[in-house]
Amino acid sequence: MIRIGVIGCGQRMRSLARELVGFGDISLKMVYDPQPGQVERFVQELGQSMRPRQADSWKQLVENKSLDWVLIGSPNAHHAKQAAASLTAGKQVFLEKPLAVTMDECLELMRVQEETGSKLVTGFVLRWSPLYQRMHRLLSELDFGPVVSFQACEHISYEHGAYMMRGWRRDRSIAGSYALEKCVHDLDLIQWMTGSPVCAVTALGGRKIYIGKNREALPILKDIQWEEKGNLDLPHPCFDEPDLVEDHFSALIRCSSGISGVLQASAGSTVPLRRLSLHCLTGWIEAELYSGTLRYRTCSMEHEKLLSWSFNDLHGGGDAPLAAGLHLSMLSRENERQQMIEGVQATMAGIALGESMDRREWIDISAQLGLIDYR
Repeated sequence: MIRIGVIGCGQRMRSLARELVGFGDISLKMVYDPQPGQVERFVQELGQSMRPRQADSWKQLVENKSLDWVLIGSPNAHHAKQAAASLTAGKQVFLEKPLAVTMDECLELMRVQEETGSKLVTGFVLRWSPLYQRMHRLLSELDFGPVVSFQACEHISYEHGAYMMRGWRRDRSIAGSYALEKCVHDLDLIQWMTGSPVCAVTALGGRKIYIGKNREALPILKDIQWEEKGNLDLPHPCFDEPDLVEDHFSALIRCSSGISGVLQASAGSTVPLRRLSLHCLTGWIEAELYSGTLRYRTCSMEHEKLLSWSFNDLHGGGDAPLAAGLHLSMLSRENERQQMIEGVQATMAGIALGESMDRREWIDISAQLGLIDYR
């Protein structure tokens, strides 16, 4: 029996823990969240027969010698220190995205993982979606030729954006930039599909949607699916305060292979889109998550081909496969360091985008990427 502890009892960890416990060989032993209501809800959703001990602090949970794995789903600013402490305490770790909020935290986390030899499995759930899995396979199976450039966008619904702005994700000091908190998935997909890490970025962004003067223009934007997630501390998403996260940005991105492209995002749209298009030398392929569609054509094909899926969530059906993959990782002795390296690369790219918006200049992270031990 694999014994796990959970730090952060929000919706993401509730969903993951429910999947893992369902395999039958995983026992939830301890949980921690600074909000008692979140712990109570966590226990209710998993069933009253599953009564994990409630830790007094995250450090108490990490230091519990009976645990094999620690699953971390706390706010972003706590990720790196909690993961490093867990690894140092001899635990294997599942860490939600992003892995850190500073470049130094990224490098320190990698150092600790290498020193301890423990596993660090990342929560980049979109990689597990059947949509993106197929896209990645097609790029190797068909004659698309090398990638020339890419276009990506993530425009979420007003309800989704309002949820973010009414909870801790609106605070840049806790969540990091909007690019890091929300679009690190897109950066991970770009790197995975192109086979090349992001090495330089420039971006412009700010707040134009969820600001005080728009309180009358935008409705309260309450939606039951978002209200039920919890962690909301404001009745309305429009307000003016310092240190708030952006609600839109546009970026130019260059990968270390020389491939370049654009990424655009906003936290409120009447037509939600999450699209990734790759223009290749002898073909073109595009995935759109919310419609569950994959379109492609190579020079050898007479017509464009369309594949489609029906998803009931915003992760393209990736949650259950991610849990299954994590379960296999828990049973395996393989280190799977490459997954952590790619997660760190995507996190560094998200951090760089935030720095670029602040400084209004190109940010080159080639030097930081060079410090990663790729062994």
